Amino acid sequence: MNTASSTKVQHFYDRLFSRELFVTEQAEPYFQERLLQIIWNEQLFRLPLHTACGEHIEVIQKGIWNVESGPDFHDAVIAFDGKIRRGAVEIHFRPGDWLHHQHHTNSAYDAVVLHAIWSNPNSDREFPSGVPLFDIAGHLSCSIKDVIEQYDATAYPYAQQVQPEQHAQWIAGVPDAELSALLQSYGISRTLKKAERIAESIERHGLEEACYRAFLDAMGYKKNREPFAELAEQLPISELAACERSVALSVMLGAAGLLPDPSKDSILEEYKPWLQQMWSEWWPRRKAYRDIRWTRHGLRPLNVPERRILAAHLIFQQHSCELGKSILESIEADDTPRATLRKLSACLTVTADADYRHFLHFGRKLEKPIALIGASRIRDIVVNVAIPLFFAHCFFRNSPERCHKGRELLA
Repeated sequence: MNTASSTKVQHFYDRLFSRELFVTEQAEPYFQERLLQIIWNEQLFRLPLHTACGEHIEVIQKGIWNVESGPDFHDAVIAFDGKIRRGAVEIHFRPGDWLHHQHHTNSAYDAVVLHAIWSNPNSDREFPSGVPLFDIAGHLSCSIKDVIEQYDATAYPYAQQVQPEQHAQWIAGVPDAELSALLQSYGISRTLKKAERIAESIERHGLEEACYRAFLDAMGYKKNREPFAELAEQLPISELAACERSVALSVMLGAAGLLPDPSKDSILEEYKPWLQQMWSEWWPRRKAYRDIRWTRHGLRPLNVPERRILAAHLIFQQHSCELGKSILESIEADDTPRATLRKLSACLTVTADADYRHFLHFGRKLEKPIALIGASRIRDIVVNVAIPLFFAHCFFRNSPERCHKGRELLA
């Protein structure tokens, strides 16, 4: 391990233990519940979710983090095998902590509908009786190390109560120019972290696959990020590029499990010939894809997965499945930052959506035509995909002198 890596690791463990993220009073160390609360609040889980009893659960509303006494999250809305329940969520390391913390003597905990725990040594199905258990560790979408590195438990917004006037007084005394520079520095730091993740993806999968995954992540933000990641895993850009342009959309929707069954689902009359054609294109090309569970609760209508996939399909077809190359060429051209941003906006604008602007899904149309990717979403993609991709590309070319273009675009 080189010196820089060794220093980084040492800093990590110093921070880990000095901030008491672990408690070592018992036979084995365990995570503070605060870290588990962060995991629940961020919903860092891979789908599908199940209780210890085997019920499928869908978190419609994770609840509001309670910084006072009582259950950890209140006003949660969770569907258990399709049946919606509203109430509180309590977080513990083990089921037995419910008794250790004397919750059975406190009526405030009668509203708990889900008991989320890190480990379940006795394989309990419910605890207390009538309250289903949810296994956090078994559903975690990343390593606990990644959670600790990404989220500062002591500075997390809900993790401590800070008097806002302290920050307001400090900000009021900072000159505008310094405050602007500070905010820009934070923005650049955030972008570089994204660039680091994209660089790792480029190293594993190549430029176009990394761009494809990052773009689909942006299309899924924020309710359907995991399902879009699953789609990218099952249908890589190389397979999509190998399809005839005329059948690529059928393949994407088929792999996503979003081609409805005309014999069971309600289909608009004008979409029936289109759907029949897509089924005829998809059927001979189908594979044993894993089921993808798409979230529809709490989505704005324009964010439904069918419409997002249609937008992604058209963008990738416009660039012959080489969107990464198009983005880099737009940024690397010798243009002013404003001209570059206009190029990126054009690069990420669906130019062939006139016939699709009314499309919502196969059972419903929009009353008014709306662009498949709006201006605000394009700006988000520029910030969260295009510019980090450029920084990642600079890393690989060992060209830090080129990074100033990315900084100018952010500014």
